[in-house]
Order: sequence, then structure tokens, then C-alpha cells
Amino acid sequence: GFCFADQAYSFNFVEYAIDDAFTDSFHEYYDKTKGTINPTRLWAGATVNQEADPDGDGVYDPMIDGTEFTRSFLKFDLGAYETIGLSRLYLYLINDTWTYNDIPPTSDIRVSMLISGEEWNEDTITWQNAPEFVMGTTVISDSGKVKTVGDPAQGWVYWDVSSFAQAAVGEQMTLILSSEDNFRIFYSSEPEAVAIGKEPYLGVNGTKAVPEPATLLLFGSGLAGFAFKKRNS
Repeated sequence: GFCFADQAYSFNFVEYAIDDAFTDSFHEYYDKTKGTINPTRLWAGATVNQEADPDGDGVYDPMIDGTEFTRSFLKFDLGAYETIGLSRLYLYLINDTWTYNDIPPTSDIRVSMLISGEEWNEDTITWQNAPEFVMGTTVISDSGKVKTVGDPAQGWVYWDVSSFAQAAVGEQMTLILSSEDNFRIFYSSEPEAVAIGKEPYLGVNGTKAVPEPATLLLFGSGLAGFAFKKRNS
């Protein structure tokens, strides 16, 4: 099995995200591809409204006021699986200090599953064109709590996504991170050099399909033919 640093559980398989990116609702960013502009990070939750005017005096006072949001999308390929048991989503939380007002969160970072089957990729997804999902109806991870391993301000966090992975056996699975008022930043699957080894991944206990005997025979025959050709060349 696989067991990473700061991870107390061993898994049969580890799957890395084949696509991941975040989207931003602020009008200057809602049509921007954050997967190409900010490829090393995944943002999730309430973010800064750059044009907040709480005093109504016409002077902008940027703040987190619950009107602008970010969401992160992660895609995993579960096509080779026949069965899945326990499955956890692991991300590395970054202790990124904000200089804006800090609203005490009343909700945690939630994980939802995209059920619509709409296609997306990290190079083109934006807030404007992102697949729709119903936030809150698919909350998991023991009432949506972020489970922190180690330092609560920075380090690995995980969610139990077993029910989602089981529903996506043999297919691709998209998970979405969101929150109404909490905000967190994680490393993406394309981190800078100092964050190598801190990419998002799924720890999966399950079974994968074994190639049919005929397929194995053809594959073996191909290797034998290749070896024969090489010996006689």
C-alpha cells in the first residue's frame, strides 16, 4: 500500500488529479482561466470584493463581504477500477495570510461531486463556463469538516470521498471545493519547486480490472516478436 508523510492511513492506490483549477466570481476574473493565470494554487471559498463600499461614500474598501467567491475543480480518472472502498481526497493547505478583514467562518470547505457529466479542463474553465452543481446537497466529510493532519494553519487536510468515488467507479470523477464564507488556499497539481510532493491526490482502497487472458497473450506475443526482430536485425 501507499502511505505518505503526515498520512496515518495506507491505501492500495494513489491517484493524482488529471485536471485542477480554481474559478473566481469577481467581475474582473469571472471569465479568466485561473488554471493558466494562477496554475500553482487552488482557492476555495469567499474571497475579496475589490469594489466593496460599505460606507456608501463612493470610496472602495476591499473586503471579504460574502459577495464574491472562488471554487476549485479537481478531476480524477477512476476508469480502471472495478470496486472502491475507502477513498480520501488529500490537499496541502497553505498558511496564506490575508490583509483584509477576517470574517469568522460559519461553514467549512465543502466537497461536492459533479454529477452532470459536463466536460471541462484546467486550461479553459472559468467561473462563467464552469459546470453547474448544487452546493450543499452533496456535502460530505463528516458534516463538511476539514480534517487537519498536523499544523491546522498549514499541512495536509483530507475529506472522506468514498461515496463519490464509489458512484464514479469506471469513470472520471470531478470534485468541487466551495464555501459560503470560509476561505482556504491549497497547492495544485502544478506547484512551484518548493512544493513538489504536495500535489492533490486520492488515496483509494479498491480493485482494478485485470487484462483479459487474450489481451495478455497478444501483448506477450508482441513482445516476443519485437525481441525476435531485434535479435535478427
